[in-house]
Amino acid sequence: VFGDSFMGDIFDNTTTGNTGNGIGIANSVASFTGNISDNTSNDNGDGGISVFADSFMGNISDNRTNNNQLNGIGISDSVASFAGNISDNTSKNNGDGIIVYSESFSGAIIDNVLSENNSGGREFYAINSGTGMFNLFLSGNSSTNIVPAGQFNFDLQNNGAGTFNVTPNDVDAANDPGTVGS
Repeated sequence: VFGDSFMGDIFDNTTTGNTGNGIGIANSVASFTGNISDNTSNDNGDGGISVFADSFMGNISDNRTNNNQLNGIGISDSVASFAGNISDNTSKNNGDGIIVYSESFSGAIIDNVLSENNSGGREFYAINSGTGMFNLFLSGNSSTNIVPAGQFNFDLQNNGAGTFNVTPNDVDAANDPGTVGS
């Protein structure tokens, strides 16, 4: 998707074998308002579903991403503001399962199924890169990877000067230290 702004939904598409992203929202898009849902994106040279727009408001749900070089679902560091949910997606054998890299984030990562991403390492990566608020709600996600000691399936990092708030609703980090951390 290219242009100044986009309002609408991207749904029920299948992308396979592209040299770039399967589905991409270009950084020339100042604002994206809508949903990305029910898509299948496999075997692409970059990401399965990649968002580069300056501002994203909507949901990314019910997608299937497999065997993509970089990530299954990626929110790029060019995204200054993200408001929405990433839910009910299946991501298998991608560079990263889901990566969220934003200066300001308000949303939930809910009921995603991640497996065999990042060569068996981290499957979800969230980075607060700016001075804004990063409010993340985690619930019902699964990862089949068994990560080495000191690594995490859900890796959360605050690399900016902003505030990073995490609600790991149903994660017992004390008894499962390989699950969530930074």
